[in-house]
Amino acid sequence: MREIIIYLLEDSEEDAYIVKRLMANSGMQDFKLRSYLTLDALEKAITIMPPDVIISDMNLQESRGLDTLIRVKRFAGDYPIIVLTGYEEESIGYDAIQLGAQDYIPKSELTGNLLKRSVRFSRERFQLLKSLEEKVRRDPLTMLPNREAFDERIKEMISDGERYNTPFALLFFDVDKFKGINDNHGHLVGDQILKAIGARLNIFKRSSDFVSRYAGDEFVMIAKNVGDVEELECLVRSKFDMIQDSYAVESDEGKIINIDACASIGAALYGTHGKTVDELIAEADKAMYTGKSNGCGWSIAESTKVESV
Repeated sequence: MREIIIYLLEDSEEDAYIVKRLMANSGMQDFKLRSYLTLDALEKAITIMPPDVIISDMNLQESRGLDTLIRVKRFAGDYPIIVLTGYEEESIGYDAIQLGAQDYIPKSELTGNLLKRSVRFSRERFQLLKSLEEKVRRDPLTMLPNREAFDERIKEMISDGERYNTPFALLFFDVDKFKGINDNHGHLVGDQILKAIGARLNIFKRSSDFVSRYAGDEFVMIAKNVGDVEELECLVRSKFDMIQDSYAVESDEGKIINIDACASIGAALYGTHGKTVDELIAEADKAMYTGKSNGCGWSIAESTKVESV
C-alpha cells in the first residue's frame, strides 16, 4: 500500500509538530505529512506533487476564518480538505462543510485517532462525491462532459491564463445539415451521428485537450498550449478533416446505412481574440458561422481564412 500524502497548512510550527505527533501516535504509519506556512507555499507544492488530503488551519497570519478555506479551495478544490480551527462554535463547522470542507475538527478536541478516522473517511467521502458529480456532468448520449463541466473548465483556463499566462484555444463545432439528417433518417440515426462525432473528437485529441458536448449538435474543444494563429489553423484543419466522413449507422428499420456528415468549426485564441469567457465564446461562435456560410468549412476569429468543400 502506497503512503498517503497529507499536506498541512499551518503557520504555527508548534501546532504542526503536534499534528504530526498525534498522527504517528494513532498508528498512521502509512502516511507522509508535509507542512506549509503559507497559502502560496501550499499552492506551489500541489503543482509539483498532488496530495491525497489537505489539512488546513483556518487562522493564518495572512488569512482568517472561512476566508482561508475559500482561498485554499480556489487552487485545491480537487482534493479533500479537513479544517482545523480554534473556534468552538459549531456554526463555524457547519459553514465550513457547506463551503466544501470534508470535515471540521476543533483543535481542543484533536486526538490522533480522530485525525486518523477523519483522513480515512474524508478521502472516501470525497471520492464518492466526485464520482456522483462526474455522472451529473456527463452528457448521457455521447458520454462527453456536458455544458456545466465545460463552463467550469473554461473558467479554470481563464484563471490559469491570467495567473500563469497559459495559452489556449477554443474550438466550436456545429454538425452541418443536422436537421436534415433527423428529418430524413430519424432521430435514432441523428443520435448515432452525434455519438460518432463526439467519439472521434474525444479519441483523437491530446491528453491536455478538453472536449464537451455544448448543446444539441454543437461540440466545443479547449486546446491547451495553442498560442498563435498558425498553430491554431493547423489544429482546426486537422479536426475538420478528421470529422468529415461517411458514417455507418443503423436505420430505424435495422439496416446499415452510410451518412455523409461534417461540421463547421470556429476557433479563437485566448488573449488574441478575447480574455473573458463571453468574449471567447462569442468570437469562436461567430467564426463558426463564417465557416458555415461557406458550406462545410472552418474559420479563425477575425480571419478570412475559410476552407469549404
